[in-house]
Amino acid sequence: KNIPSKLKKGANAVIRKDLTTFEFQDESKTVKKVVFAVTIFNKDKQHYGELQLWYDKFRTISDLEGTIYDADGEEIRDLEKSDTDDYSAISNYSLYDDARVRTAELYYDKFPYTIEYIYELRYDNFLSWPAWYSRSSTDPVAYSGFEVITPVDYELRYWNNFNSSKPEITIDGIYKIHSWESRNLFKLPSEA
Repeated sequence: KNIPSKLKKGANAVIRKDLTTFEFQDESKTVKKVVFAVTIFNKDKQHYGELQLWYDKFRTISDLEGTIYDADGEEIRDLEKSDTDDYSAISNYSLYDDARVRTAELYYDKFPYTIEYIYELRYDNFLSWPAWYSRSSTDPVAYSGFEVITPVDYELRYWNNFNSSKPEITIDGIYKIHSWESRNLFKLPSEA
């Protein structure tokens, strides 16, 4: 009910919140936290209920939560073990590779409904930092954000393309926070 009508116009789903927080603890340890919530208006967009998280000896899943809400925002149920699966990310012929994938699936049969996933990945010996895009599909987005948290004395290098917004930089005690965000991005045509 609290989605702006301009975002709902012609939409099969609206991304309510897509927030990634990337915390640099030191040269060998980083943490990525994601909150992703989407309201689904019909079965054409039920794929948003599927989540895949890859992990290995350098990347671990330290938290995975999911919740389904009805049209009034009332909680229907939480993610349960039976909604998840865990298997090798490599073919069965590889006996020495430890790459794995954990999947989660949340669906509801009464539209509209909202799915929220919250998860945390911990990295050891992280080589590349995540990129951020204000949207990952043509669906409308109410809020999309990216935060990078570093020690206050760490100089973060980043690149923005020609039409990207610059980050807001704040200091919180011993941490420096670079924040990018976008709000109320309308549905794009399919050719976009």
